[in-house]
Amino acid sequence: SSSAMPAMEGGPEASLHALEESCRRLDSQLGRVAAKYEMMNELAHEKLVDVAGAFGGGLAALREPSACAELPEGLCIQNDELCGRCLVTEGPRLKLGEVLLQERPCMVLPLQVLAYGARQHWLEALQGLLPAQRSLLLGFEAHMNEAEDDYRKRYTLTEEEIGGLQGHSAEIVRPDLLLRLRQVCRVNAHRFGLGVALFASASKASHSCRPNCRACERDGALELLVLRPLAAGS
Repeated sequence: SSSAMPAMEGGPEASLHALEESCRRLDSQLGRVAAKYEMMNELAHEKLVDVAGAFGGGLAALREPSACAELPEGLCIQNDELCGRCLVTEGPRLKLGEVLLQERPCMVLPLQVLAYGARQHWLEALQGLLPAQRSLLLGFEAHMNEAEDDYRKRYTLTEEEIGGLQGHSAEIVRPDLLLRLRQVCRVNAHRFGLGVALFASASKASHSCRPNCRACERDGALELLVLRPLAAGS
């Protein structure tokens, strides 16, 4: 048998009034949530500045390209058909607990870039990078062919944005640079402090559900620690 929803007392006008009241309450709740988010975002930014100061002075210090981009002895970068450029051991067998690699980031971005992914967040992150850091993006695996058409359109830089990035320098800024930054971070970024970071070498370590190394932060650098003995070619 069929059943009908009982009508609210007062008819359509009462129903409309109740709906409007519910919308007002929802708007008020959303406003409080937005205010709390902004407060937490400001606190996180202040904390990131404090952390950067501990590394040697100011947030800009975290954004300086790593001074040591060379791989340590016993490691190399190899091309893999499935994973792209990968970090591979080529030296003597490594023991449990050994430090495979210790490296400072070549760039650090705010966490909300990956967490929320709004175009404006990505653009502000790109504008905050030095020309030398933007050129480093070409050395990371990006899987540009896997980007959806919608993202390709939305993340194409306008002529005005390209001009703002180039400024008076001789840097050549391609229209797909913003999309490349997004793709590079999605494939290569590590959680680092209160942000996310790219590393010239450590970012090329492949993901595994049965990892042979683990990453940890120590003194402003990322360390890869061996979880089980590693032979050459691992």
